[in-house]
Amino acid sequence: MFLSKHTIAVAVLAVLVVIAVGTGAILHQMQAAEQPERPTVEKPLAQKEDRSKAESRPVVVREDAHIRTIAWNANGKILATIGIVYETVDFGIVTDDDGNSTRRGGVFPHSTIRLWDATTGELVRSLGEEKDTYIAAIAFSADGKTAAVSTSKHILPKPPEAPVTFETEIRVLDAQTWALKHKVKEFASALAFSPDGTRLALGGRSRLAEDAAFVRLWDVQKQKLIGGTEGGSYRVHCLAFASDGKQLAAGDENGAVRLFDGLTGALRRDFEGHGPLRSGGEQCVTGVGFGPDGKTLVSGSMDKSVKLWDVAAGKLLGSLEASKGPVSAFAFSRDGQLLATAGGAGEDGKSVEVLLWDAKTWKLKKVCPDQTMHVNSLAFSPDGSTLAIGAGDGFNSKVNTETGRAKTPGELRLWTLASPPGEKK
Repeated sequence: MFLSKHTIAVAVLAVLVVIAVGTGAILHQMQAAEQPERPTVEKPLAQKEDRSKAESRPVVVREDAHIRTIAWNANGKILATIGIVYETVDFGIVTDDDGNSTRRGGVFPHSTIRLWDATTGELVRSLGEEKDTYIAAIAFSADGKTAAVSTSKHILPKPPEAPVTFETEIRVLDAQTWALKHKVKEFASALAFSPDGTRLALGGRSRLAEDAAFVRLWDVQKQKLIGGTEGGSYRVHCLAFASDGKQLAAGDENGAVRLFDGLTGALRRDFEGHGPLRSGGEQCVTGVGFGPDGKTLVSGSMDKSVKLWDVAAGKLLGSLEASKGPVSAFAFSRDGQLLATAGGAGEDGKSVEVLLWDAKTWKLKKVCPDQTMHVNSLAFSPDGSTLAIGAGDGFNSKVNTETGRAKTPGELRLWTLASPPGEKK
């Protein structure tokens, strides 16, 4: 699977990144790097009274882990993050058919769920690092009682020439104590609870078969599947229920946008989407959601567009002039009044901006500036008064030679908005 030719006496220099997201492995050159710094918290700066448009700055938490996903607990006081670091692993020496010795190895993810105080950015609790495990998704029910986490654990090969295998599961947990309620033997790249918390939507794709994408509904109380739609070649990347729970939207890594029955999981409609042809993930749908009236479906994509769809007719209503670069993250406030999008701000490929939209008028309300890393996840607090931004540039080729860990810095930003939607200023 990962052959990097070396002499026995030379350390592993070329390794493969192995993560359970269905996008394949990437070859990287490893170099030495300094020890990562401890997480730090920057408090917001004071508001300047002589500027009418001045705003307080965000709370910024910097970590040595790439922040992949963020989610709010229903009380609005706690924010959960999934942080990922990567470590080189030497499988051992293998011998090819010609008798040449080679050393086989890989880079594997270690994931940690951390809980943060949403006001101060202080760490409240860490659930501990899960070695060789990729945590792909986390979701909370609206009543704050239940959480769900999707994991894939990499089982290292023994002997070294054997393939890497995976143990996958979705854990349904008590959101207060984090005690396990039950498990679903499945791997989902996207999770979403219905508004009443009775159903958990699972979206993903099996590694073992063609045309194996799926959207399924899991009955949280009865602990069983209650419906869904099988089929589709590309992994489901995002899911969102309508506010009444009767409709479920999904977007996949090939640009498809689809509408499902939120009660049965049956496919209701295919939209034109963000491109019919696969081109290296450049049209991956990074977020879907419903406008406040439930009649408009919105989707954001790596093809640099945010599109508005008529749910009933299935027609494109228009597009927002969002970021100049790929839309990497996307989120609606719970009441559907606000939409946040993140994407590239220029041609340099490094500048990033987060935009805040009025979902009634589709006019731009605010720009959250000074993003220093790639934005992977956006999430509004339950009352819509705070926007959380999870960021990190992902796998970095620089590896600490003592720890074997790649340098993967991450960042969490908490922006306090002017006021919750609907609140008088």
